[in-house]
Amino acid sequence: MKTSRENQMQFLRVLAFFNIYMLHANHWNFFEYPSWFGAISGVTFFFMLSGFLTGFSYHADRVQFSLREYGSYMKRKVLRFYPLYFLVTIYAISFSAIPQTFATGHFDELVDPVVQLFKHLLCIQCWFPDGFFSYYGPAWFSAALLFLTALNLPFLALVKKLDRTKHRNAILLGMLVLLFAGTVLYSYLTRDTFLQFTQYILPLSRVGSYLGAMVFGILIRPVVMRARAAENRTLIFTVLEAASLALWVVSLFHPGKPWMEWNASWILPNLLVLAAFSFGKGMLSKLFSRKPLLSLGNVTMECYMVHALIIPSYSRYNKFDTTYTLGCIFSLAACFALTFAVAFMLHGRSREHA
Repeated sequence: MKTSRENQMQFLRVLAFFNIYMLHANHWNFFEYPSWFGAISGVTFFFMLSGFLTGFSYHADRVQFSLREYGSYMKRKVLRFYPLYFLVTIYAISFSAIPQTFATGHFDELVDPVVQLFKHLLCIQCWFPDGFFSYYGPAWFSAALLFLTALNLPFLALVKKLDRTKHRNAILLGMLVLLFAGTVLYSYLTRDTFLQFTQYILPLSRVGSYLGAMVFGILIRPVVMRARAAENRTLIFTVLEAASLALWVVSLFHPGKPWMEWNASWILPNLLVLAAFSFGKGMLSKLFSRKPLLSLGNVTMECYMVHALIIPSYSRYNKFDTTYTLGCIFSLAACFALTFAVAFMLHGRSREHA
C-alpha cells in the first residue's frame, strides 16, 4: 500500500511544526504566544494529518492484507524513521544523567537512566507514565505514530470488506462519529488522571482521532475528486481555506476546558483545515504548492527530530541575555534556520540511500 501526499497540504506541516518549535524555544519568546497549547495542537495535527492522508489515498486494489505484506509494510515504515531516531537518541545521551553518573562514579544511580534509554530505543517509552520525555522528548511522538501506523493495514482491510456492502458510506459515517465521540468521551473519563500521559502521550488516546481522520479522508475523497473536475471556484475555496486557518489560530488562544485541551479540543479545527485544503482549489493551496514551500513541508519530519537537540546545543555555547529582544529574535531565527538546514541535508541523504 502506497500513501500519496497532496502537495498543498505539505506546508501545513511547517505551520504545525512552528508551534512545536516555539514551545521548545520558549525561553527566547519575546511576545505573548500560546506555545504550550500551540505545541499540543501541532502534535495533534500531525497525528490527524497522517491518518487523513492514509485514508485519502486509499485504493482497495492496493490493500493486500497478509502477514507477509504486513511485515513488509511495517519494515518500510520503521526503516524510514528509525535510523534518525536512533542517532538523535544516542546524541541525547550527552544531555542525560549518564555522563554525570560516570563522572562522579555513582554507578548505583545508573539503572534508571539505562532502563529509560532502552525504552526509547525500543520505541515503548510512550506506554509508561514515567520517563517518556527522557533523553529526547520529541521521540515519544515517533513511537506513538509507529503504533498507530501498525493499525493502517488491518483497518483498511476492514474498509475493503465494507466496499462490498450496500451501506458502506453509512457505516463509515457511523464509524467516524463513534471514533471522534469516543475520543471526547475518553478525554472526559480520564479528566482526573495524569492528563499529559493519559490524553497526550499514551498511544491509545490517539486511536480515535487518528482512525477518525482516516475515515474522514476515505469519505471526502470522492467529493474532492468531483469538485476538482467541476467548475473552478477559486474565491469560494480561498475563503474556506483562510477561514479554517483563522479558526485554527483562534483555537490556540481558546483551547477549551482543561480535560479537552490535550486532544479533543483540536479535532474540529484540524478537520476543517484538512477538509478545506484537501480540495486544493484556493489561492492558499496554490501558494502552498509552490516548490519552495513544498520543499519546507517535505522535511518537517527531520525538523521535528532534530530541533530539540539544536536548541539546547546552541544555547550551551551562546549565552545570550534572553531579556534582550534582538538577541531573542536572532536566536529564534538562527535555530529555526539551522534546523531546516540540517533537515535538508538529512532528507537528501535519506533519499540517496533510498
